[in-house]
Amino acid sequence: MAPDPAVVMWGHRPTPLLPGGLRSAWARETLPDWVASELGLPADATFAALDANAWRTMAGDEVPKHVRAFLVKRLEERLGALNRAPLIGREWPAHVKPRDVPWCTRTWNCLAQAGLLDHPDRLAHATAWELRRVKNMGPVSILDFACAAEATFSGAGAGARPIGRVRTEYSTDDDWRDWVDAADPRFRRLVTIDAGTLGEHARLLRRERHQLAAVTREFRAGEHRAWARLTAIRAMSIEDAIVDLVAAAAGLQPDEAGALIRRLGLTGEPPLTRRTATALTGVSVWRLNRQREAFFAKLPDGPVFLPQLDAAIQLLEVLAPCPVDTASDALRARGLTTTPAAVALVLRAARLFRRATTLHVDESTVSLRSGEPPLARPEPPQTHRGRCARTPDPPTATRTRR
Repeated sequence: MAPDPAVVMWGHRPTPLLPGGLRSAWARETLPDWVASELGLPADATFAALDANAWRTMAGDEVPKHVRAFLVKRLEERLGALNRAPLIGREWPAHVKPRDVPWCTRTWNCLAQAGLLDHPDRLAHATAWELRRVKNMGPVSILDFACAAEATFSGAGAGARPIGRVRTEYSTDDDWRDWVDAADPRFRRLVTIDAGTLGEHARLLRRERHQLAAVTREFRAGEHRAWARLTAIRAMSIEDAIVDLVAAAAGLQPDEAGALIRRLGLTGEPPLTRRTATALTGVSVWRLNRQREAFFAKLPDGPVFLPQLDAAIQLLEVLAPCPVDTASDALRARGLTTTPAAVALVLRAARLFRRATTLHVDESTVSLRSGEPPLARPEPPQTHRGRCARTPDPPTATRTRR
């Protein structure tokens, strides 16, 4: 005799999202952030939380499709390690007959063809690996078998009219909701809507829920990427952090930013002229000007994240007044920089990246000047009629005709 088509299916209320055996096997593993967010669970929730109580924090009567796909894929990937842990994780109750469990038709047929419906003891101790060997029984049927049985044991799936039939009529059929109008005095005090029908609001909420879930997933992924990037920047020296920042602002690869860094004077040496920088690096004058223009255009107006530069400035302010060589040795000893001209590099970077400091270098001494305004950032290059401006080179001696 075939089962009633109204069944308690995995992925629908009130069945657990994972059977007890899998929850126990994966109890110490934390759910991905996006899965916990979709299910309304805490960020540190583990797979042990995917029982029937998970429906208390979930919206709707069905598990989102991408969460179901995630659980199915995980079961497939871990199938080889699940050859000993029983799925149900308890003895089969004497008052429940396997043929009375409201499984879906596919699951029921697979178990019937394998001759398992008359052997509750074998079903109680069946593992995912054993059930996967049953003909036509895939991961979804395996989860449906264990979760529907668990729901039946708890009383959720018992009765002549399985709860699956009632749930389906209530959750997917919006016709009755379209009759519930906010203007109808019979329903006005029963629903929390000001205008329109309950069906319109239900459909709107479903769309917004899926949009919010997608935005949340993208935000979480971006947050993770940003944290990894920030952690990598913290571990850099001043030179590496400057190369990283200049390359990102100018749209270059780190190994392509050498000419621009020399042009800006961010090596500890005086800034090179345009002609000298192009002669040493092989970058054309036009390209170098475009790189410098793009760098200043994308550089934020306020301070940028350079913790190693802030630490270097703080160290120099504590040491001042002191000889330049002593200050440079202290910066290198802290691992903040590797260049011999460390002090000059710090002051140039402080000026360019808007760090307020009164540090001053006079020949061979680093000192502080009280009351001196913060160093100003150099003006960005000006353009005229869409063409790159020519930065004047330092004056050179000219020969006068007699």
